[in-house]
Amino acid sequence: MSATLEHMEAGLPAQLTSWIRVLMALEMYGRLDELLPENYLSPMWEVKGRKKRTTKAPKTAGFRRWGDEL
Repeated sequence: MSATLEHMEAGLPAQLTSWIRVLMALEMYGRLDELLPENYLSPMWEVKGRKKRTTKAPKTAGFRRWGDEL
């Protein structure tokens, strides 16, 4: 038995590709969709989907330069 299978059987971490290979060898790869929840949203999609917030100061009537008096 391979070390990867021993790790998987012991509940230790294994790479996703290893899990996919095992499922394919057992002809259970059709069940991969059961690993994710039905309404799964990628964390990256959530981050990119949010509107960007700007932190710019509001425009003032006059333009000031460094050292100008208030």
